[in-house]
Amino acid sequence: MVRFLLLYLIALTLSSNEHYLLPENRSDLLHALQQKILRAQKITILTSELQSSVLRRSIEKAIAKGVHFTLLTQSRESAGTFAKYKNSSVYLMAQDESTSTLALMFFLVDESDLCYGSVALHAKSMREVISLITCTTKKEEINFAQKSIVAYKQRFKPY
Repeated sequence: MVRFLLLYLIALTLSSNEHYLLPENRSDLLHALQQKILRAQKITILTSELQSSVLRRSIEKAIAKGVHFTLLTQSRESAGTFAKYKNSSVYLMAQDESTSTLALMFFLVDESDLCYGSVALHAKSMREVISLITCTTKKEEINFAQKSIVAYKQRFKPY
């Protein structure tokens, strides 16, 4: 019985979910994302905007260490910030679709960690918008995000 309980607890932690209610848990979310960036080899982000100085600095440090970074965004400012780096691939929403607002955020690290929600990674939005961000290691959800990112890349243009 003890072995079963121990195996169950291990399995539960291996595919656990973390939930962050914004704006209350904004600093906890930023800290968790920074920790994921620190250990990453590959980071892929789909967001309408990436305008957080905390995340920008962490991502820039990771890129300098050789981490490959991919950004899909509808913000020219966000695209311009990260397109200058050698290890980055930046995609911008096509002009004919740019009147729509991208209401989805994926933060994928090494194809093993995924955070997703409906708020942009924008400092002001994360302070003001009520939203739920979920971070998970569940393979099914990661596979869904990967397929979605591939589909979005077809609708976006390289910056």
